[in-house]
Amino acid sequence: RVNRLPSSRFHASIRRPCALDAEGACCLDNVDVGGILTRDRPTLLYLFGMLNAPVCDYVWRRISKPFQNDFRSANKQFIAPVPIPDATPAQREQVGRLALRLQDLHTRGRALADAIDARLASAQTAPFEPGPEWLWAEVRTPAQWKAVAPASLRGAARTVWAKDRHAAALADRLATLDVALAAATPAVCEVVDGAGRLSLHVNGRVAVDLFDRPDTPFIAAQWRHALRNFRGDARRLLNQLLKLRATPDAALADAVVRLVVERQSLASELVAAEAEMNAIVFGLYGLTDEERSQIQAG
Repeated sequence: RVNRLPSSRFHASIRRPCALDAEGACCLDNVDVGGILTRDRPTLLYLFGMLNAPVCDYVWRRISKPFQNDFRSANKQFIAPVPIPDATPAQREQVGRLALRLQDLHTRGRALADAIDARLASAQTAPFEPGPEWLWAEVRTPAQWKAVAPASLRGAARTVWAKDRHAAALADRLATLDVALAAATPAVCEVVDGAGRLSLHVNGRVAVDLFDRPDTPFIAAQWRHALRNFRGDARRLLNQLLKLRATPDAALADAVVRLVVERQSLASELVAAEAEMNAIVFGLYGLTDEERSQIQAG
């Protein structure tokens, strides 16, 4: 049986509009929280998996009412038409089992992210926020540009010239980075470190290349953590790269590196589990390869 589904809003940038309340611990009201009540646990878990899979998400985004900041309405009129295919008991059990596994992986991933954030925000670290010239030497600081300004320039004119050169050099770098980011959506940001070298690859192109920096593993771990779900343009990417923390505590730095590696391994498990779930779900809907690609591309 399905209860009334009153108005509720979920952030449209997150493909997880449905949460599981297996013990019935939460209340449903007529304003903020809508829900579906089922006769048995297998059906509950099956719906949990199907509603969080990309097909339902794809349909719901196209029929729901948009709000400000890409929020969307999830009341009854927009949920009722969402298609749920029939399935055998074995298929329902398989979807439910994978849904619980995905929930566990996401929960563990959030716990690891929280553990990393707590260490980076602790009093054992301090802000280390260099300028863009730390990444790209040719950008220089305004003071460095001022030192090589034409001798004919004096006072305020010399300062303006230096600031303009700095801004132009940075704009060139950001424009190149925006081209790399546009090569794929979402962009793939890969941090490569080892043998005294730290690089950032954006969609296969080297965007940053640093050599023999102190604390390279700690910096690399922070970049991997900050860019794990990166979305945005070159300016936002630059801000992420320069928002760093430093620490004299080797044990804390090692812990952050270890936790980031653990989270990356968990992310690989999550990708594999989602691929397995999607293959089953697409099969239940009988989608063609073209339709699958369209849904996965959003």
